[in-house]
Amino acid sequence: MKASPFDNLPPLTEKQSLKILSTPISELKLSSDYYKAVFHLEKYPSGNTERVLLELLESNSLNQAVLIAKRKAVEVLARQQCKNAIPQIAKCLYSEDVYLVENAVWALSVLKCFDRSIHQKMIQLLNEPRQSRRVLVQSLANLEVFDAVGPIESLSSQLGIKPGLRGSCLAAIYKLTGDSRRLKDLKDHLSLSNQNDRYCAVQDVINSNYFPLLEFVLKTPVSLPFRIKAIEALWPGELEKHMGLDLINLLDDSIEDNPESLDLLHVYDEEPSNEFLLKELFGTDFSRCYLALKTLKLRKTDELWNSMVQVLDMMRKDYGALYFLLNFCGSITDWTSGQRQEIINLSLEALDKKWPEFMKFKPAAIRTLIKLDPTLGLEMIAKWLDPLETPFWISRYSALRSICLMKDVDTKNILLPLIRTSQTDPHRFVRIKARYIDK
Repeated sequence: MKASPFDNLPPLTEKQSLKILSTPISELKLSSDYYKAVFHLEKYPSGNTERVLLELLESNSLNQAVLIAKRKAVEVLARQQCKNAIPQIAKCLYSEDVYLVENAVWALSVLKCFDRSIHQKMIQLLNEPRQSRRVLVQSLANLEVFDAVGPIESLSSQLGIKPGLRGSCLAAIYKLTGDSRRLKDLKDHLSLSNQNDRYCAVQDVINSNYFPLLEFVLKTPVSLPFRIKAIEALWPGELEKHMGLDLINLLDDSIEDNPESLDLLHVYDEEPSNEFLLKELFGTDFSRCYLALKTLKLRKTDELWNSMVQVLDMMRKDYGALYFLLNFCGSITDWTSGQRQEIINLSLEALDKKWPEFMKFKPAAIRTLIKLDPTLGLEMIAKWLDPLETPFWISRYSALRSICLMKDVDTKNILLPLIRTSQTDPHRFVRIKARYIDK
């Protein structure tokens, strides 16, 4: 099992990890080593790993480091599909540690626990506001616990519950009963002012598996990967069209990520400065980021460039701001030759292996580079279409999409063998796009 692309913890072998967990925590130099050991054991599924993690769950220690490690152990056992761990994980539902309970609820869902007595305990926990009831509702729906319909409906009708909890209830009720009458409320959640509530709403639409809400998700001002995730989750198989929607158009428009296509929630009371707009690209509320991006696209590049240069080094280190900058630069054509070269260099930096492969700015960097320097882009196109060299499918799709935008017919003919190879790509959307180009 490969490590996460964001695995920044010091490496440990399986033997080292097992040794740490067999050592009393009082004898360790760092109590956090317990968590580190459990974290790394996810890469080493085995009977020994399962045994040691189950022993950890049996610990009655109140040491905070042990509790944190137990939470991770529950997660690792679920990811490794250790169904033998279900009874021990179920005991965690009785813990005073609400975070351990939350992880246990999630793990039981992942492991497809069908024990009705365990389901009943999960239903009982819905009455405890201190618990993560959103995760409880999601897990009960995922496990198709029909006994939970009444309690979930009751919970959804309570006054004052947060949108994230209510949305999970609405999605669960639809999933368990097929009653879509209240899904209009879930659609309304997509335009809530709080960004976390919007993220929850997108996930609730995904969990409901209610396809008609997809087109509204794609207008929601949240990070692009969440909107792409919704397409992946809701789109059926390798159909090009479904219920009046065209997959290629949805994907192309989403990856283009034009703020004009989003239902933005904010407006400016007065004309903002270039410096203010560029600073907004570093923000965490994507409705504000996209509003700034939309406004920047109306500005003259010769007036904007000096302000951009002032923050360029900061943007190189901030993956959110870098994404928006590349999106902006790739949408503009009237750069000077010097400015164009600076943007090309920035795109190449974004595509460097120093960044994890699955960064959302990489497809934008590919699009920008091909647009501003087609010759250099063509030299790299084979690499970008290779799943081994470019494992992020959206990057491969972006490369194919850039080929479509090329006006040179001879160039397209030269690339035809690569396009046809992409028709066997590991990801269905890349295959569909390749077939579409080759029609």
